[in-house]
Formats: sequence, C-alpha cells, structure tokens
Amino acid sequence: TMTKPFHAGRAAHAGLVSARLAELGFSAAPDALEHPQGVLSAVSPEGKADRDGPVPRLGEEWAILKHGLSIKKYPACYCTHRALDAMLELLAKRSLKPAEIARITVSISKTHSLILRNHAPQTGLAAKFSMEFAMAASVISRRASLGEYTDEFVRRAEVQELMRRVAIVTNENYDPEISGASVYDRVTVDLVNGERVESEQVRRARGHAERPLGEAELFDKFRTCLDAGHARISPERLFDRLRTLETISARELTAV
Repeated sequence: TMTKPFHAGRAAHAGLVSARLAELGFSAAPDALEHPQGVLSAVSPEGKADRDGPVPRLGEEWAILKHGLSIKKYPACYCTHRALDAMLELLAKRSLKPAEIARITVSISKTHSLILRNHAPQTGLAAKFSMEFAMAASVISRRASLGEYTDEFVRRAEVQELMRRVAIVTNENYDPEISGASVYDRVTVDLVNGERVESEQVRRARGHAERPLGEAELFDKFRTCLDAGHARISPERLFDRLRTLETISARELTAV
C-alpha cells in the first residue's frame, strides 16, 4: 500500500529538514535523550533507565563496517531480488520470449513466500510484493525498474497473462546469516517445446555488500529514481555531489 514507501520517504524527509534547520541555528534541548523525562526513560522498561552503568561495546564495533553497505537494486521487496537476478542472468544467456515459456518456477524460502503475498497484483504498489510480477516484468522488459512498477504496466494484458504461468515452490533450508532467506534462490523455466532451462543458485542479491553494484549500475538506479521524481537537477551533477557528501552542506547538496 501507499504506507510502506511513505515510511522510508518520511524518514528521509525528516532527516533533510532537520539538517537544514540545524544549519540555520534551530535549537533543541541538549539533554533530550538523558533527561529523567527524556527519550531514554520513554523507551526503557517501566521508565527505569540505567544512566550511570557501562554501555556494552558502544563505539567498539560499527555495524556498517562489520556487515558492509547493501543497496537494493530493484524498487521492490527484497525477497524478490535474488530471483530477479537469477531470471535476468538467465535471460542474458538465452533471450526467451513470453510465447516460448510454458511455466516459470521460483524456489524461495517459506518465510519469503509468506511476505510476497500478492499473487495477482493490479497496481504498481501491490506488485512490489509479488514474485509473479517480478518474473513477468523481467521477461517482458528485461529489467525491473520504477518504469515497470506502475499501474499501467502491471495491468498490461501480456503481464497479467504471464503472471499466471509463474509458480512458487518453498523450502525451509534457511541461511544462517540472512534472516528469513533460504541458502539460495533459483528460477527454472519450462519451455513449450519441452525443454527446461535453469538459473544459477543465487545466494546474494546484486547490491548486497558481498556483491556490490558497479558504478554504472549504481548510477542507473540513481538516475531512474530522479527521473521518476521529475527532479529539476541533472542526475550527473547530484551524483557527483553525493560523492563528497561529508564535505558539503545539505543546502549545497540540493541546490538547483
């Protein structure tokens, strides 16, 4: 629904507004966290917070350094990403047309299957949580970008028809390092001529810290996001500014 993307967008908006207000001298209580009626008390059990005791490991280990930075390549639920990679990599090796395909079978974890609850989506928002749509979009468009996750594209007759030929098989062979995910996802395509083609086992999605996006892939995702938002600044210029984010202000970053 609209609420899901609103959460992330609202958080980003609040962060940017906060930075701009701070730059202009906007002030707040300096003890908002530790005050007896502050945030720490509000989120502590029964309001009892240990303000004087040691804080285990604070500043000793940085999660972003330990786990690395992962970036979502596709504008959809992350549960679809490994299967999308599998299908697109398969299509790069063999250019299959929708008419050649009798059935697409996707192997994912039981948990991810429960999350991908929309099996016959009619809107772009619902399609974000649909493996059937992810497979249909990748075959028809050879990509899964913001341009595909629109009501108009989702409702195309060929998309709706191909979604009905997608089947999901689940397993409980869970990856010990990725909560809810199977050890790997895989896509199998049965063709109308009786032939079967199978993707590689995809254990990490493109964009995961262990399989980072290349410069061109990262900029392509960035550009499509700005295009969808009808940005007034050129993608190249803003992308270059973001490379030096630590040295510029929020106002300089977004200046047209």
